[in-house]
Amino acid sequence: MAGTHRITITLTPGSRGELQRVVNGIRDQFGREQLIHVTAVQATGEAADGAQARVLAEIAAERARQDARWGEQNHPDGTGAPADETAAATARRTCEDNFRDGKGTWRDIFLEEVHEAIAEADPVRLRAELVQTAAVAVNWIEAIDRRNGPGEKD
Repeated sequence: MAGTHRITITLTPGSRGELQRVVNGIRDQFGREQLIHVTAVQATGEAADGAQARVLAEIAAERARQDARWGEQNHPDGTGAPADETAAATARRTCEDNFRDGKGTWRDIFLEEVHEAIAEADPVRLRAELVQTAAVAVNWIEAIDRRNGPGEKD
């Protein structure tokens, strides 16, 4: 039975050529019988490059795989406990200390963002922290790809 997947892709100058490759990759992943709706959105602000478009397309494809396997999920957030605030403060200090000492890593930045998100009880602030966490993850993946070339697909 054919399913429907809706994916939004941000198009930027120079990334339009990526769109067809992304759509073909999604169809290859889920089968040509799948109905694929692609909404193209022009980015505002600083343009993303083709590398970022590829990473975001991989993330969109992973989200589609998750939905196909688990369906829509609606769990409690489970965030905002006092111990979470302590862990966020510790992660923040560790990140700052490591960068001050010239030893900072992507792990430090990512863990700081994750812990800050987990510490938030307010849904609006939690969402903002999760966006920051996702942005750091995308940036880290881009850095890996710059060092090693784009990763192998599962």
